[in-house]
Amino acid sequence: DKKPGSAGRMCVTEATLTLAGRGDPDRLLDAVKTFFEHHDALKVRKAKNNTHIPPYGVAPYYFMYAHYYAAQAIELLPASTERSALRTRMVQLTLAEQNEGGGWNDRVFPRSINFGTAFGMSALLMPGLDTPARWSED
Repeated sequence: DKKPGSAGRMCVTEATLTLAGRGDPDRLLDAVKTFFEHHDALKVRKAKNNTHIPPYGVAPYYFMYAHYYAAQAIELLPASTERSALRTRMVQLTLAEQNEGGGWNDRVFPRSINFGTAFGMSALLMPGLDTPARWSED
């Protein structure tokens, strides 16, 4: 099963395909649900040394990146889906990863707290942000 190692990347891929006009709502929802289902597989690599190690090849700096794109994918879901419940779960999960000092750091280096905090705050604010530009033939 490769889904645990792909749990963060699936949301990026499906959100981008949706914005490009080539997405599928069922695949997008599956990506979001996979993110939640296999969040622990992503968390195993949070704030650890070395990158892209087995079994999934996920680097630590993809942890908060994955939260950002999972939040974006939730916002791209059709309004008829359980978007509200997924938003609530996303907020809870993101806040649970917040450091004692108020930021987010998915690396072992203090300098990377800015990166993690930007992704964490953006994930929390995603419902109020403008939707990214969609592909247009124009």
